[in-house]
Amino acid sequence: PGQPATSTTIAGYPSDVAQVGADGTVAQTTRTGSGTAANPYQTTVTVLRPGQPTTSTAISGYPFGGAQVGPDGTAVQIAAIGSGTAADPYRTAVAVLRPGQPATSTTITGAISQRAQVGADGTVVQTTRTGSGTAADPYVTTVTVLRPGQPATSTTMTGYPIGLAQAVADGTVVQTTRAGSGTAADPYVTTVTMLRPGQPTTSTTITGVPNGGAQAVADGTVVQTTRAGSGTAADPYVTTLTVLRPGQPATLTTITGLPWGDVQVVADGTVAQTTRTGSGTAADPYLTTVTVSRPGQPTTSTTITGAPSERAQVGADGTVVQTSSTGSGTAADPYQITVTVLRPGVALASVIVSGGPYRVLFDAENNLTVITRTGAGTAANPYVYTSSQISVALTDA
Repeated sequence: PGQPATSTTIAGYPSDVAQVGADGTVAQTTRTGSGTAANPYQTTVTVLRPGQPTTSTAISGYPFGGAQVGPDGTAVQIAAIGSGTAADPYRTAVAVLRPGQPATSTTITGAISQRAQVGADGTVVQTTRTGSGTAADPYVTTVTVLRPGQPATSTTMTGYPIGLAQAVADGTVVQTTRAGSGTAADPYVTTVTMLRPGQPTTSTTITGVPNGGAQAVADGTVVQTTRAGSGTAADPYVTTLTVLRPGQPATLTTITGLPWGDVQVVADGTVAQTTRTGSGTAADPYLTTVTVSRPGQPTTSTTITGAPSERAQVGADGTVVQTSSTGSGTAADPYQITVTVLRPGVALASVIVSGGPYRVLFDAENNLTVITRTGAGTAANPYVYTSSQISVALTDA
């Protein structure tokens, strides 16, 4: 704003659109080469910072997506090297350009698992993997952390990487891995590895398949959900919610049912996970359970009639909202949505809204909007959408 437009021409083919950081830093990645021994791929990331000359750095390999730009202006680009043979194994090149510092590059053994992640403090995290998953050549995950002003460190763990590595504001880095084949002799196990600044690396192993990667927030709270079971009467689904708070022992809560959506965690450390049980018959109706863990309080689980229509929503103040739906949509059994509100230190409250579930919107100011749908989508019975504003202060009346 308030400055003349500028243009910069860079050799090579664009890898992605330009990325723009919160501080106005612009990063553009290009590639050259044809991938042959005589003309190998090369990746160049060019950075344009407000009021500063353009800078660029080149690394070997084919670019994996576009550059990442962190809140502090740190720009990162990764590139893939190698063909996966014994003579030419997979490697990952990482280029980091920090404001006011020379560009650095690091090459890591293993194939790229994901794009590099950049934390609010400029911490850069790259996950790679090796192995084919056999007993003789098991999967191995390596997490490489590059903190501002410190040498790169790499931590290796057994298992296949799940989800994105998390790099949160306090510098905590988290990676989930999975091992096992799912048999009785070799069950699935999930491991959450945490690297906190200035502390020893810790790993927590949980029985079951990970329901996505770990989630982490700025205060260092880390949450992982896993599931086990096949859903039969003899082997029902079981969900385990694991919460790891800084300086506290891990807490594991076992919940009957299948996880519904990802676990939710907000800045104040409130955690919520939705699960579902039942098959939807009259004898075995759907039930929704929302499990909430708050800092310094016992974990609670609340079971509600109906199938979950959305995963739990959590407001900035720790208010948790869960919606569930009942009915088959007939005149005798119309669709209904139950909105259940769980507020810190306040009794549970709920309200029923007519209509089939379509969308639930819950913002940081605790404004809750439930959008329902009726009709069959025909000319005689078109869809009708209704938006209802629900007060989360239901128990204040």
